Amino acid sequence: MGTKRFLTASILSIAIAIPTIAQFNIDDDVSDFGLWTSVGLEKKINKKWSAEFEGELRTADALNEVSRYSFGISTSYKICSWLKADAGYT
Repeated sequence: MGTKRFLTASILSIAIAIPTIAQFNIDDDVSDFGLWTSVGLEKKINKKWSAEFEGELRTADALNEVSRYSFGISTSYKICSWLKADAGYT
């Protein structure tokens, strides 16, 4: 049991570390660190209808540059217990 946990933790650590290493440019010693952040709100109107709002901000160049920002709004209608229709705009 301990070996499986160690192996899983090792694989996860390596999987998290590889993208971090890949963002460092060796040629000019500049880190291209960026942050991708999104926030979403959902409000149920009744049993079948709901509305959603989402905002997203992406930065680059060590958080000095905004590379993308977006806002979106959508609404959804629950047709039956296993099917929902959704329409939105970003």
